[in-house]
Amino acid sequence: MTQNKAYVLEHISSLLSEHRRLMDQFNKKHYAEAFTAYAEEVKPVLDAAEQACLEDETNRSAFLNELVAKFLADTAEEISSLRKFKQRDYIETSKLLLALYTVPMIIYQQNSISEELADLLVAGWAKAYPQQVFLKGTYEELLEGFKAPRSFMGFSLPR
Repeated sequence: MTQNKAYVLEHISSLLSEHRRLMDQFNKKHYAEAFTAYAEEVKPVLDAAEQACLEDETNRSAFLNELVAKFLADTAEEISSLRKFKQRDYIETSKLLLALYTVPMIIYQQNSISEELADLLVAGWAKAYPQQVFLKGTYEELLEGFKAPRSFMGFSLPR
């Protein structure tokens, strides 16, 4: 196993587990700054994943699937360590972090593996947690959501 592969496998779960505080920053005022800080902080993990794939192009898809499986297994282990009444909230928060930060950040990095890794993560999550499915989105789409006019039943609402 190459050094890059070992590094990524060791740190892939940190994309979620070490950044749970990000949900506090999901608002119009703080999202952009929180997102870019998160993207910069985890960039070495994704860069190492890309390097690992470039070092072994023939096993690229297998390695990306292995990464997603490791990520999901580590998340499941974390969930199972919680008391039953806290597990549902943890899963819901994890889904939101993935949808609002992690998957858009993977795409934002624009590595050669970004789209494939994001797709595998969305699909893997949907398979593991079919009641907590989310769609792949980009950072730019999420930012636009903060700028879009709000309405209810055809009436504009103030921001």
